[in-house]
Amino acid sequence: RMSFLALSPAAARASCVSCASRASRASTSSRINVGVRRSARVRPSRARASPDAREDGGVLESSLYALGEKLVGAWPQQAWFRPAQVAVVIGIAGVVDAGYSGDWSRIGVLTREQEDVIKSVVAFIFVAHVAVGALAARVAQERGNDARAAFAQAFACGFLALVDVSYGTKKAK
Repeated sequence: RMSFLALSPAAARASCVSCASRASRASTSSRINVGVRRSARVRPSRARASPDAREDGGVLESSLYALGEKLVGAWPQQAWFRPAQVAVVIGIAGVVDAGYSGDWSRIGVLTREQEDVIKSVVAFIFVAHVAVGALAARVAQERGNDARAAFAQAFACGFLALVDVSYGTKKAK
């Protein structure tokens, strides 16, 4: 008996009773993709560039930026926004302290295993904030603002700083 996995995609479809009608329509392109998972095949893109997207792929004129402006664009003007940024920085400082100081396990609040998990969380936060910082620096540069300050702000408070850099009231080009 032949294994189902050893068949070519066209032969596998033909051997399947429910796929018999599709197997009759199989083209020669299915023989070219032997051994390639269906999801890994290269297909022509159905996505079209939005009419407002820039040729050079700028962040500020993309449709994703416009969607973000609709969703979170008003946040930087809200009264809660600055205190929320401060709360994020204080929270991150507390998590770093919990993971690396050893004080919390010494007094019995955390176990060593919990501190190790917190260290992993801190590593994830670090990588995520570096990525958000890089994006914030690019947006700030496109707006004509200081990219280093935007990176530092986003590294400290993450997504909220990216929102501030992207949609805040600082000067735009």
